[in-house]
Amino acid sequence: MNDYQWYIRANVDGLVVLGYTTGFEQPQPGDIPVSGQSGRHFNIPLTNERGQPIYKIVNSNMVMRSQVELDEEWSARLVPKTPDQLRIEQLEQQLAQQSADQTAFMEFILDSMGGR
Repeated sequence: MNDYQWYIRANVDGLVVLGYTTGFEQPQPGDIPVSGQSGRHFNIPLTNERGQPIYKIVNSNMVMRSQVELDEEWSARLVPKTPDQLRIEQLEQQLAQQSADQTAFMEFILDSMGGR
């Protein structure tokens, strides 16, 4: 019977982004052993329903992040624009350009007729 070791890996911000056992991967420098766990498969959930890492490393220990910390991170994220939002922006720019072109044309007509 194999005695698999459990490890976690953190990103540069100290957030736990990977968990594995030696049944599938070998530790790299900086990986942290998880004590008190056994089995071939790492089965600790590391992200919440929003895909955020729920653990961080504090003094070489895996610590659960607070809900306040998770909510603040979620609120501060850059949300990519939807295709509809991008299309609306494009149409607004086109409309503004057409309006400016029309105004310039009307001013040209007035000037050529001596209307100013």
